Amino acid sequence: MSFNMISFDGGGIRGLISAVIIKKLDEKYHILNKTNAFIGTSTGGILAIALANEIPISKIIESYTDNASIIFMPNNKFSAEGLIPENILSLFHSKYTHVGMKKIFNRFFGEKKLSESKKIIIVNTAQLLNTTKQGWEPVILSNCVDNIYKNIKMIDAALATAAAPTYFPPYRIDENNLGYCVDGGVFANNPTTIAISEIISQQLVSSLSELCVLSIGTGYKATGIPLIEMSNPLNVGANFWLLPHIHKGQKNIAPFSILQLILDTSSEIVTKQGSQLLKDNFKRVNPTLSKDIQLDDWHSINLILTETDNYLLSQEWEEVCNWVQDRWK
Repeated sequence: MSFNMISFDGGGIRGLISAVIIKKLDEKYHILNKTNAFIGTSTGGILAIALANEIPISKIIESYTDNASIIFMPNNKFSAEGLIPENILSLFHSKYTHVGMKKIFNRFFGEKKLSESKKIIIVNTAQLLNTTKQGWEPVILSNCVDNIYKNIKMIDAALATAAAPTYFPPYRIDENNLGYCVDGGVFANNPTTIAISEIISQQLVSSLSELCVLSIGTGYKATGIPLIEMSNPLNVGANFWLLPHIHKGQKNIAPFSILQLILDTSSEIVTKQGSQLLKDNFKRVNPTLSKDIQLDDWHSINLILTETDNYLLSQEWEEVCNWVQDRWK
């Protein structure tokens, strides 16, 4: 009998892709009841906590499709009546507040603690100041027996792992003297290998061969920086990475591309590591998207659903289904 883990990447509103994929797999193979641990970063962390807490996947999907405008509640300071471009304002204020997210998560989790879940939960966040080390620190929030954060509230863990820099403000957790935290995607947008380490260190399995991991991404659009934009690397400064359209009008590079670079490359290296460690007991699911969809682009929900439906008709999806049917027992 294998120890089954589902790992969810971060990706903002594109977490809807992960939720729909899980819904389809659960309808066919009842995988949620057969899963031992739910792992996640950012929107994936929210999914992990919700599924471990036995929130129906249909309700989770509804939270994306029906409540996105509540979750992405604008920061009032960010709306300057159109006088200042959004990309400039984002240098001084977070784009959204926690208010809407908190309202939704309170319905899901109430005052429950991570330790109250019957399933293993592993989510990550970045602590902005560890008082012992006097520096920032990657933190694993889990209900594993020896994890010091097991009694943190689910709502706090969800808000901390989803506090994406520039999008949402840092989130404060008073328990365990954690203080302000931000999105775990800054160091592990794909949390698979972090979870493997936690499971092994907690001695929940005796060897890697017992682990079976389904790693689910939030969709991927190949992104890069054209050679022509790098004609003079010495001119690549902060404005190139943050506001490229201002830096000599580069229109082929998305705003805040440094964040996307960190998220994409960290996810891909973990995919390679997971495959190397677990061989055939690791499966990556990450649909290719026809266009880039930003983390907060909830207006593209219909496109997200269409892209996911197209993936569910692909040969790659058939291979995923065969893999799950063969291993999730």
